[in-house]
Amino acid sequence: MAEHDAVPRMTEPTGRVIARCVAVLTIFASVAVLYVARALLIPIVAAILLALLFKPVVRFFWSRRVRPVFTASIIVVGLTALVLGLLYLVVDPISTWIEEAPKHTEQLEQKLESFKMPFRKFTEVTERLDEAANVAGEKGYVQPVELRSGGLASAVFSQTTGVLIGIVTTLMLTFFLLAASDEFLNALVELIPRFPDKKAAVEAFRELERDVSAYLVVRTAINIVLGIATAGVMWALEVPQPVFWGILAAIFNYIPYLGPAIVTAFIAISSIIAFDSLGEAAMPPFAFLTLNFIEGMILCPVIFGKRLRLNPVVVFISLMFWGWLWGIAGAFMAVPLTVCIRIALDRIAPLRPYGRFLVSRGDRPTTERPAPTPDTQPTVNVPPTITSG
Repeated sequence: MAEHDAVPRMTEPTGRVIARCVAVLTIFASVAVLYVARALLIPIVAAILLALLFKPVVRFFWSRRVRPVFTASIIVVGLTALVLGLLYLVVDPISTWIEEAPKHTEQLEQKLESFKMPFRKFTEVTERLDEAANVAGEKGYVQPVELRSGGLASAVFSQTTGVLIGIVTTLMLTFFLLAASDEFLNALVELIPRFPDKKAAVEAFRELERDVSAYLVVRTAINIVLGIATAGVMWALEVPQPVFWGILAAIFNYIPYLGPAIVTAFIAISSIIAFDSLGEAAMPPFAFLTLNFIEGMILCPVIFGKRLRLNPVVVFISLMFWGWLWGIAGAFMAVPLTVCIRIALDRIAPLRPYGRFLVSRGDRPTTERPAPTPDTQPTVNVPPTITSG
């Protein structure tokens, strides 16, 4: 009876299978939560990335006895002025494009008429299908089609309120994160029981802050240079609204691969409309592709170096994943989030082999990171937070 009443013990392979199933289910559940709560999480994640970007600035001025509240206020005011300035420079050209969209479409069709010769047979087939539809419509009821003007403008500005609310929320949360400085890190350290783990947590956060800040600063500087170069080249080639194209190139260059492709397509369409000959219309998109090639293949590898270089395949997959999950906002934050994931995987010993997939092949570390030694408890300087009065 004792043998029959004994509870069967779980074998080690069975335990591993159950653990892997639980891990897979946890991943799917996390993705579902990220998708459902995207309206809440996008401003939070954007604010955290901005806080990581400007945290070294706050810490630098705090070492000079400047309170974090004052520094955070200046940073947020500067960001607000930057956003308003970009909107001022971009809204007018976009509004003009939307208002003249039917006219531009007609001009584009006329300019591209010479390319339609190989497709005449397809046009003839389409016309025959239209004739057949008309004949069928005489015998029965055909649903009328009504073309309404203003659909494009409605589609573009339908989400304006939500975007503005998200920007305001992000800036406010960025201010509080910068003003609180290291309070959250201090609270995290207090929750960890062992001294080596406390030290590892502080080192991991410092590395995350340093790498993400370095990436965003360098990427922003490169994008500004690219935007200025694009505006100068568009002005030299007499493309309408060169400043607008420079701003568009600088902003969309935060999105790897897809951003430059979108800007190239828009520049090509604008050039075809603006110039009479296709040779002149081909020069602006070709010039922008040349600038983007120099930036992506020469400047970025030299400036970023090995520390911040990621596997291009992983970057592309991350762009698709976050773009599918959070739309255009996810595409902008795909690479910084990938950098954060790489640092986290590099700091967790069991997951360290998976982190090597995120690094370029020639940049993978050859030695393991030494384990932290149980020294004294790490301390974090916590500057004063927001106080009344």
